[in-house]
Amino acid sequence: MVRNNVGGGDVITGSHCSTVEKLYAWEKKLYLEVKNAETLKMEHEKRTDQLRKLELNRGDYMKTEKTKKEVEKLESRLMVASQAIESTSAEILKLRESELYPQLVELVKGLVTHSLSLLCCFLVCTWALLISNLDFLGFG
Repeated sequence: MVRNNVGGGDVITGSHCSTVEKLYAWEKKLYLEVKNAETLKMEHEKRTDQLRKLELNRGDYMKTEKTKKEVEKLESRLMVASQAIESTSAEILKLRESELYPQLVELVKGLVTHSLSLLCCFLVCTWALLISNLDFLGFG
């Protein structure tokens, strides 16, 4: 676990691997919820068309009422699915902002520090090589 100061408040985060695994699980859940909502939406459209045809053709009263109830039930299920999608999306955003972003910032800081260390080593080696070449040529 790592303690980070994000936006003025300390946030405790796990390893980058565990954060990515959690993010993957939430994304997978979101995918399944969206897929379910799309299925419900197509079924709703099908039942709505069926209801419209029954009402235009003055179809059987019982069948029309049954189809109306099915449409209402599908609308209710669509509302629940939409709320689930919003909730899961909010969790994904929260995880990204509170854990993933600070971890990536720390990773980039580490890479910059490492790159600067490599640059310093390179400069020292280059300087030593120049001095040794000057000594070899008799200028030292």
